[in-house]
Amino acid sequence: MTFFLTSLACGDEGDETENATTEYKQKMRDFVQDISHYARSVKNNFIIIPQNGQELITLNGEENGPASIDYLKAISAVG
Repeated sequence: MTFFLTSLACGDEGDETENATTEYKQKMRDFVQDISHYARSVKNNFIIIPQNGQELITLNGEENGPASIDYLKAISAVG
């Protein structure tokens, strides 16, 4: 029987990691905004409350980062 062990390590790829993090956060914002747009087109007072999505409120995910205005308009509250 043969076993293979693979090890992956992260090097000095801070910019790439940050860009990937920002990209998936923006994709999630877009997803929530699409859901909100559709739901509110069917029922204009539909409520959207994302659970544990605080990092999506700002563009960089930091509490003092610039606000994502379109995302904030798409949600009703944060759970």
